[in-house]
Amino acid sequence: MGRPSTFNPEVAERVLARIAEGMSVRAACKLDDLPHWRTFLRWLATADPEQPDGEEKVVGPFDRLRQHYARARELRADARFESADHVMYLLRTKKVDAQAARVMLDAIKWQTGIENARRYGNAVTLRGDKENPVEIRRTPRDLSDEELAAIAQGGLRGTE
Repeated sequence: MGRPSTFNPEVAERVLARIAEGMSVRAACKLDDLPHWRTFLRWLATADPEQPDGEEKVVGPFDRLRQHYARARELRADARFESADHVMYLLRTKKVDAQAARVMLDAIKWQTGIENARRYGNAVTLRGDKENPVEIRRTPRDLSDEELAAIAQGGLRGTE
């Protein structure tokens, strides 16, 4: 039997479970009768059909898949964080040298920070000093109705 290519929520959940356990999409999709990793990524990129105006908004299967994928990546960050203990064990038992352990831990730190920035990302504090104070140039009251509407729809990123 060939690999599945038609979207199936149960199959997608099996891939997501493996991602949450710490596997990459490629590694997860190599197991069992799961779709090719490119098929899974295509599912993630697929838009749900638009709903007629006036109908109650329903989360479609592909939107749900993207939500579950985001959560699986956060859980994968937790699994990766837990793997840091194993790297330290390998270092203590001299199964890896210090430089190799440093590289592995740096990779774990970077990946966890990307996949779950709220928990593992670097905190950033924005503050000024006497010579360079932080200025807020525009407040919501300064924005036009069009600018507020664009922000509400996710627009105006990077514009002044």
